[in-house]
Amino acid sequence: MPDTCPAAPNRGHKGDIWEGGHRVPFIVRWPGKAPGGHLSNRLVCLTDLFATFADLLGKPLPTNGAEDSVSFLSALLGDIRDTPRSALVSHSNHGEFAYRDGDWKLVYKNALPNRNKSRGRPRVIELYNLKADIDESENLAAKKPEVVSRLARKLDRLVQQGATRNGLNARNDTLVRPGMRQPKRWGDPLR
Repeated sequence: MPDTCPAAPNRGHKGDIWEGGHRVPFIVRWPGKAPGGHLSNRLVCLTDLFATFADLLGKPLPTNGAEDSVSFLSALLGDIRDTPRSALVSHSNHGEFAYRDGDWKLVYKNALPNRNKSRGRPRVIELYNLKADIDESENLAAKKPEVVSRLARKLDRLVQQGATRNGLNARNDTLVRPGMRQPKRWGDPLR
């Protein structure tokens, strides 16, 4: 790996749609509560802190907020029966989307390196198996069209639902189309 790979062996760097742009260790020290030396590969997101703190305080989540927050308190406390988050929607600072479900990651890349010149254009779809290919070097989209279709349908359902939290329907502030770069910098608000 060249020296220009700050997140090696992961591809990319902070803000990218690649794992190097999102995958970071989450370290907890909570004497008497969280077991020391415990290692988990559980998928968590910063949005999950809201639900985790609400769970810790015994408070319900709002019905009009924390749309993408899932508590991981039981995992922090060492519960090996914890049901982990299996899916996650990511967004890069270039406006690209990714949907991770288990070991699979579906990427919607901008058509061109320049995000402004990509406006209104369909995105390039890529598929990676993160268990076998952590550096996201083998695009499997052409070899696994059924996986691409399944993940695309799941992501579309979440976008339409406006939330990834189970049992919650919300709405996005603007039209969201992961497969297409927005034509304008700021989307028109939904009414």
